[in-house]
Amino acid sequence: MAEGCADPAHELDGIFPGSWIDGNFYIWIGHDDDRKGWSQLAEARTVLDAATATSAVDSKALAEAPRRS
Repeated sequence: MAEGCADPAHELDGIFPGSWIDGNFYIWIGHDDDRKGWSQLAEARTVLDAATATSAVDSKALAEAPRRS
């Protein structure tokens, strides 16, 4: 993590969005549905982490759940 936060080796002149939709980031940034979705995902992760830390989640069920990051 530290190296990712360190000073950049060189500055990029720009970044290509790689989007087939208008060739920009507009569709991905700032839409209400997107922000709501990311907020809900973060909240779910926080709740799961808290439940796991307090043993409120059955460890066997958690081990069997698919893990995606």
